Amino acid sequence: MKLHKLICTLSLVIVSNFAFAAGEVVVVDMRAAIVSSDKGTLEAEKLKGQLAKDEASLVALQTELKALKERMDKDSAIMSADERRKIEQEGNDKMGDFQFQRKKLQKKAKEAEQALFQSILPDFERAVKSVMEEKKYGIILRREAALLVTPEFDITEQVVAKMNK
Repeated sequence: MKLHKLICTLSLVIVSNFAFAAGEVVVVDMRAAIVSSDKGTLEAEKLKGQLAKDEASLVALQTELKALKERMDKDSAIMSADERRKIEQEGNDKMGDFQFQRKKLQKKAKEAEQALFQSILPDFERAVKSVMEEKKYGIILRREAALLVTPEFDITEQVVAKMNK
């Protein structure tokens, strides 16, 4: 047991000395940097514009579904069975269409977001490399890899500034 503790302690000392010798360890939030860069903001606005028509279509379908439900709730007692079945079928058809369009929109948005990230990634990588060389950082980790980070070790804003130049 004592040997195990000794090995763990030595390992930590060696790793910490390695990190110290290599320079400062900092983090960067890749997603935040890409999204908050000028190019990322512009591309995100374009993406919203492209998806607006599909979103409006979904909202219209949702409104139609709500109207059908309200009609059923209000008038079902005085409707014939045939009319009730017809409205239920119409509601089921619209619900199926709504779910299909929603999945299609989600897939389209995800693909567009991935394309946006891939198009801006080279700028991000150049900016990170530039900040690393300027500030002589030893290690730059993705923000997600760190459990806790104090703000002075987060270089996201510096990277965004480089990306915007």
